[in-house]
Amino acid sequence: KRVHQASHPFAALGLTLAEAIATGQGAGQKAVDAFQAAVGAADGDARVEAALERVKAAGEAVDKMLSQDAFGTQQLGELFFAMDEEDGIMPGQRAAAMLGVNPGCGEHMARSALEMRYQAIFTGLAAACPADAARGWDILGEVVDAAARSPNANAAIWTPA
Repeated sequence: KRVHQASHPFAALGLTLAEAIATGQGAGQKAVDAFQAAVGAADGDARVEAALERVKAAGEAVDKMLSQDAFGTQQLGELFFAMDEEDGIMPGQRAAAMLGVNPGCGEHMARSALEMRYQAIFTGLAAACPADAARGWDILGEVVDAAARSPNANAAIWTPA
């Protein structure tokens, strides 16, 4: 069930960011091996086979990212986990902290901070894992929007019940 609901490769593998970085290259494959040992043979169960394929793809993605740039992988993973922790809606205060700006700093300041902090890192990761880097850019777009909004505007944001 965890694999099917995972929003990013680390979650699909059940890996924390610290575990992946500490293990380094091969962390993804180790997680895949652990998953296979825990699940066993699929025996024609389509759900298990689909989960195994997703775990294998996630393991490959994590290993590619780690081999390309461990620091970039850490930055991308932090974005993924931050969005999970915030249930997909990044608060302005946290977004501003991620960019190193003040909340309500405005679009130009937030975008400039994004370029300084993430442009080169994510461009490098895009070569290894284009889909995950693209997702990171999407998240960063939301981070910029949240950081740029005035703190009083956050109260007016609609959230589902």
